[in-house]
Amino acid sequence: MELKTTILPKKEKSTIDLTHKVIAMGSCFALTIGNKLTKYKFKCLVNPFGTLYDPLSIFRWLTYTMTNTLPSDDTYQKHNEIFCNLETHSSFSALSEQEVRLKIEGSTGLLRDKLLSADWLILTLGTSFIHQYKATEKPVANCHKIPAKQFDQRLLTIEEVICSWDKVMNLIMKHRPNLNIMFTVSPVRHLRYGLVNNSVSKALLRLFCHQASLKYTHVFYYPAFELMIDDLRDYRFYSEDLLHPSSMATEYIWEHFSRTFFNQQTLTFVTKWTSILKALQHKPFIPSSKSHQVFVKKLIEDLNELEEYIDVSGELAQMKKQLI
Repeated sequence: MELKTTILPKKEKSTIDLTHKVIAMGSCFALTIGNKLTKYKFKCLVNPFGTLYDPLSIFRWLTYTMTNTLPSDDTYQKHNEIFCNLETHSSFSALSEQEVRLKIEGSTGLLRDKLLSADWLILTLGTSFIHQYKATEKPVANCHKIPAKQFDQRLLTIEEVICSWDKVMNLIMKHRPNLNIMFTVSPVRHLRYGLVNNSVSKALLRLFCHQASLKYTHVFYYPAFELMIDDLRDYRFYSEDLLHPSSMATEYIWEHFSRTFFNQQTLTFVTKWTSILKALQHKPFIPSSKSHQVFVKKLIEDLNELEEYIDVSGELAQMKKQLI
């Protein structure tokens, strides 16, 4: 008897390995998968402009980066003595406009450098709803706790999203024609819009991803949304807020992601590194005991074997401190 509908991993023709450079941008899932890749020693830049939820905000920063431009002056605002830029996450806020500008220039330069050599760009879309700042009639990425009455909210159209993405793809094909692009739709529900509107929002994003993956050779869709909503259809796989995936669900999706995009050599490394990570967390009762010293020396040997593939200097230093 089958008690769940399982989405089996389907190996993609383009894979990710430890030599590849990855950029992850967008909603919460971009942060989750980006942090996982970093944890497993992949070269990954994660959300250089903070969490971005809607597709236009993500595409806007890619456009700025590839055209060597920056946000206009009217995107900088001051609220309660704090300066911000309406096109970035609140983590870019500062006590002066100049400081915000410097942060943005630094992140734009970093993303530009990474894009020039990246192998993969992972973009996670969270919502189709956007807010427009009434004073400028421009869409924003974050309201920065500015009073809601200063913004209008609306749902994007599929035509807007496709048109915006086509412009980005023209730039990518000009500068990085072999860049692999992976779209995901965040499984996190946005209840501020209500469950009905959330369904409409996610449906629009999913339709866009489908059309983009059909139109462009190097564009892929990864079903993180379907894994959470259909495969893991139970509230026990959610955290206490009933919106975000639990740690168990995150691990399940990571394993599925690994089997979809990693080749056998990379999968073997991930398995070995998982074991090493568990060993690194080991807390000995008596650090000077013979058994623990044997354990430390064996772990140092295992780390040394991986040194030519990944940077293990931090882990080696951690273990060598325990040698007596």
